[in-house]
Amino acid sequence: MKQKYLIFVLVIGLLAFTACTSNYYPNEENNSSESNENNQIMEIEDNQTTLVSGDYQINSADSKMTWYGYRLVGNNHRGVIDIKSGSLQVVDGQLSGGEFVIDMASLKSDDDIEALENHLKGEDFFNIAQYPEAKLVITNVLPVAEPGSYQVEADLSIKDVTAPINFMAQLSQTANTLEANTELSIDRTIWNLQYGSGNFFQDLGDKVISDDIDFTVDLKANLVN
Repeated sequence: MKQKYLIFVLVIGLLAFTACTSNYYPNEENNSSESNENNQIMEIEDNQTTLVSGDYQINSADSKMTWYGYRLVGNNHRGVIDIKSGSLQVVDGQLSGGEFVIDMASLKSDDDIEALENHLKGEDFFNIAQYPEAKLVITNVLPVAEPGSYQVEADLSIKDVTAPINFMAQLSQTANTLEANTELSIDRTIWNLQYGSGNFFQDLGDKVISDDIDFTVDLKANLVN
């Protein structure tokens, strides 16, 4: 009888201990999940390159923008466009915003083909007589795990159309000079650049031009305040 009573007491004690233990850690799984998320955020912040906070003015002479256009048949083309002006903002050591203006009248082809340049500047494409400038305005910046890298969201205005784009940018700093590098691609037809597009014109044969235009941008900006 005593043995049965002892076993009964031990079972009751074990059940009570289990219940107490369960109540003591009610959100252990949730806490673990939150901890992992916080660790990921801290890892991204720790990996970021700290920049000198302030406003930076684009150095147009030392900045470069290269464009790449593609024919589905025949030669591809590339060239440069001048960055007329611009600025970048750094807050708490991280890129926070910026904008720059592109001088469309400066468009050149590396092949120095005058007919091509005139065509691109004409009404079929950028129509620089009416729209001499394009503009990019950064709307949101998100740091990523790679040091010095950011996911950038921006509004790009070409001709009379403004549309959102996003791209990765890499930033570095030497003294009071900020360097930003990026590669981005746009679908030109969004900005009503439809000439030679197989999606808008039929029976183009080997005259089809890719809807995609690629750019590489190398910016240098100097701290002004």
